[in-house]
Amino acid sequence: MYFHIFLAGVTGVLVLLRGGEEQIVIYGFEILTIVCFAIVVGRSIKNGRFTLKYTNLEIPLFLFGLSLTLSFILSPYRYSSMGGFFEYISYILLFFLVLNLLNEKGVKFFIATLIILSIYESSLCIYQKFILGMPRPNGTLRYATYLCDFLSCGISFLLFYILFHNLRLFKKLTLLAPLSLIVYAFFLTGTRAGLINLVVIGTVFGIAKGKRWFLIFLTVIAIFFLLIPNPITERLLAGKLHDIYALERVNIWKQSYNIFKSHLFFGCGLGNFEYFARIYNFPVEEAIGKYAKCAKIAHNQYLHISAEQGLFGIVSFLSIIIILFAKLKTHWIPKTTSTSGVSRLPFFAIVLFFLAHFFFDNSLYLPANAVIFFSSLGILARKLPFTEFTKKFNPSRRYVIYLIIITLSVLYYFSTPFVSKILYRKAEEFAEEKRYEDAVKNCRLASIFLPNCPVYYDGLGKLYEKRFEQTSDLGFLYLGYQQFKKAVENGRIDRIYWENFADFLWRKRKYVNAIDNKVYYEIIENLEEAIRWDPKNPFIRRKLAYSYYAFEKLDEAEEELKQLIEFEPNYIEAYYLLGLVYEKKAEIKSANIYYNKAKKLKELSSKWIPQSDYEKNLIGFNP
Repeated sequence: MYFHIFLAGVTGVLVLLRGGEEQIVIYGFEILTIVCFAIVVGRSIKNGRFTLKYTNLEIPLFLFGLSLTLSFILSPYRYSSMGGFFEYISYILLFFLVLNLLNEKGVKFFIATLIILSIYESSLCIYQKFILGMPRPNGTLRYATYLCDFLSCGISFLLFYILFHNLRLFKKLTLLAPLSLIVYAFFLTGTRAGLINLVVIGTVFGIAKGKRWFLIFLTVIAIFFLLIPNPITERLLAGKLHDIYALERVNIWKQSYNIFKSHLFFGCGLGNFEYFARIYNFPVEEAIGKYAKCAKIAHNQYLHISAEQGLFGIVSFLSIIIILFAKLKTHWIPKTTSTSGVSRLPFFAIVLFFLAHFFFDNSLYLPANAVIFFSSLGILARKLPFTEFTKKFNPSRRYVIYLIIITLSVLYYFSTPFVSKILYRKAEEFAEEKRYEDAVKNCRLASIFLPNCPVYYDGLGKLYEKRFEQTSDLGFLYLGYQQFKKAVENGRIDRIYWENFADFLWRKRKYVNAIDNKVYYEIIENLEEAIRWDPKNPFIRRKLAYSYYAFEKLDEAEEELKQLIEFEPNYIEAYYLLGLVYEKKAEIKSANIYYNKAKKLKELSSKWIPQSDYEKNLIGFNP
């Protein structure tokens, strides 16, 4: 019974708290999953035997876990990979817990929880649309697309009960009310991929019900979309009118393939997709800023796993699905329509529409969706023929002590990110109050709990800089210099740390010379390294060009600015800086050409509507 409450509670928290966007919530889920798993193992040992249901899915799940481990160990940025590693390991453990602990009553409890949450999210979605005026409501979730996936689960369960249970007409009509509410909210999300979810659900239920129902259901869906205006078809027909980035999926997939190809066997590391995507970023010609956006995810779950975990990861993941479906091929259609049993059919539809949606988005990016997906896999696996592996033993006291030590060590390893995050937040609060000494203490404690974390080193560097400004003590400046240096050493693939180090050196260049008389070379080296990891970023290139200009390297500044303009032809300040370079080189005619270009572009830009801070910065300069 406790596990039923745990599973329902975890799903509810992850859905209602911004879809699990808060990392502290994710850490809490991971720790609770480990504790739950440890309790199950501990109780088995205490009773003198250990029993595990065996379904032939354990080997591919173990291989998938091994691919996660190797991707984490070999990651060039382990701090970024750590969160994804813990998260996926928790999902695998959750699968085993569902398989071994969740009974029929628990499954019903889980279904009821998802239906209630779907009704709540639908009501909130309608409120956001018509009261708050949100164009694409997302409920409590991070994006409307993820809300669409979640609502599809509610649709699957309610539609299943209406079609496959021998209910009285009154009860069916009662279920139609929440179903209509959820379907209406589903369309308000305007998610084009929602069409895939509906077709998959309709196909699964149609085949299970018979060919006539299958054809009728799909025909009704087709007529509905053709005759009734709705946000999904409007977005589908609008194409790039509302979002010029909307139809760039193919280019994002090419990005993902290039990352996969460059890290073929074990991937670029969990959580590192966005850093390597910058290297292969592509232009959107119609945009004010051609490189204003860079994909953080592959928008294809299979390609994302391939990019981050390599060939080993994607093969093991697909093996799980293939083996499960091979075992289910003759067992997924319900053999009874009674209300007493719980059928595997709606869970089969849920897994199937997730797998279909994986071709167009990263549905597992949302923790709530991932919990539902892996729980559904576990529930389906419960319906498979299985054998029980039982080991009887009388453990010695020493064995129990070892087990307790291992469990506590694992819990400590999982809990350190949680503790360090709390300490770092406290440091940020102190920094806002200008209590920099207290902020430094908390940030240093955070770095002790989570060593080699570049975020904390970068934060310490900024705090020591503030302490120097308070006290004029060069010792604090030296400590700040060392912390920034540690940040780039530990987070070398993230350009922000190189850029922050270069900015620090530039701001304090006359003081840093007292520490290191090669400050010019360090500024250039850090900016060049930042550009290596984000080659199309115009703002880093502008900093590099201005550094060349300030240090009298005019030819290098000219070359850098011309390359910058080639990448981003609407960057007004770049033309003005190029004019300054030519003026300093005494080439007044060329200087005036670029000054005039900057002025004309500024006049033209008054009619543009920037869509992001990136684009505002491109055209915000006044020559």
